Amino acid sequence: MVDETTPANPSEEKGRRRIEEEDWLQTGPWETLVLRPAAIYGPGRGVHLRVKENRPPRAEPAGITSRIHVDDLASLVEAGALSNLTGAWPVAERLSLPDRRSGSLVRRAAAQRYRHALAGPNSAAGRKVDGRKLGELLDTELRYPEYRSGILASLAEETPGRSPAAGRKP
Repeated sequence: MVDETTPANPSEEKGRRRIEEEDWLQTGPWETLVLRPAAIYGPGRGVHLRVKENRPPRAEPAGITSRIHVDDLASLVEAGALSNLTGAWPVAERLSLPDRRSGSLVRRAAAQRYRHALAGPNSAAGRKVDGRKLGELLDTELRYPEYRSGILASLAEETPGRSPAAGRKP
């Protein structure tokens, strides 16, 4: 489990570059808030698009992958920008399920929505991210605290004839 007390330990070059950027920001003359989002999904991005495009899913973690809906991430960014909070904070939805369960549910919902056959997932490493503390400190509630409501809202927004912002709450 990764939370606000977990030291950053990226395993890939992309992650190491992000940490270098965070370190650079933290050495500046200003106080900095860094958000470290889990897998970002929402209208126009996420596993459901691979199903829509009839492409096989990317490698699916064998553990747990945390996610965050793009609208919830935007709310946390806005609240963070208006706060005095500093440091690096993980950002994720409240409920994470094992990938085999959550990934297959997302793919199944998208396959039903787009009327495509399901392709089997591959396996990769995953982890659970606990981002509750940031939401508490910023007094911000997630609109989509778990992927099921967020993915269903994303699928609904992608309905032909609807504008991307249709149905979003202000």
